[in-house]
Amino acid sequence: MFTPTPIPAGLERVGLIATDVDHTLFTEAGELPDGIDARLDQLRELGVTFAIASGRQLGTLRQVFPQYVDNSVLISDNGGSIAECGSIVYQAELPISEVRELVALTRRFGGIGIILTPKVAYVEARHAEECEEFFHRFYLDIEWVDDLMAVDDVADKYTIYYPNHDAKRALDEQWAPELTGRYELALGDVMWVDVAPKGVSKGSALERLGELCGIDVADMLAFGDTFNDAQMLATVGFGFMMANSSPGMERYGRYVAPSNEDFGVVQVMDEVIAAKRNQLRS
Repeated sequence: MFTPTPIPAGLERVGLIATDVDHTLFTEAGELPDGIDARLDQLRELGVTFAIASGRQLGTLRQVFPQYVDNSVLISDNGGSIAECGSIVYQAELPISEVRELVALTRRFGGIGIILTPKVAYVEARHAEECEEFFHRFYLDIEWVDDLMAVDDVADKYTIYYPNHDAKRALDEQWAPELTGRYELALGDVMWVDVAPKGVSKGSALERLGELCGIDVADMLAFGDTFNDAQMLATVGFGFMMANSSPGMERYGRYVAPSNEDFGVVQVMDEVIAAKRNQLRS
């Protein structure tokens, strides 16, 4: 567990707040902090855009956060898709030939491959019995197919699931040596290896949003806890890793927020609200 840092100066500049979901905004019981919606209303009144930034697919985020669909930004698939106020404004593309190469590597390395689009997750039917209930926590619409090699939909991310929680070993020993430099690779907790097109990450999604909304990344604040959040925290001016973050995240988070169990996201939001109100009064 990391020790929270003092609140930095300059929070009155913040024009966008982005947060990861699991182990960051959500408690370990999968619950939102009390009072989060009231804080978001206050932030919007103060001109601050709110963004959810997750490795989950867009359809799942819309289901989990229906109250945010029409007034916030949803960054899904680790930056593979961006929806602003309900409309998709960006979607990355993995060419079918590259997806099939990744499927072939999965069969060589092990793990369970998942082809992701903003709406559908494609998984081979032979894994349904062991994975269906668990996968529906992350993917709203799953299409069980006989062979991933036959899928010809436009993907924005490819994920490999490791039920034995050895994703870091697989990333370090297999995927990174094979693919570094060609794709963006990210570790999602202990069970996921994510493969995205080169240049696609939560950090690049915030850069794209900044161009669309006219907000400098130096005036953005972000929360995250693990390595698929690393580029996002490194990109923004106010990058807060959570106190419960994975070891090694201190290389990317400039500041440390209280843990998800202590509602650290809300605590820092309150500081932003106070700073912006003080600026209006001065």
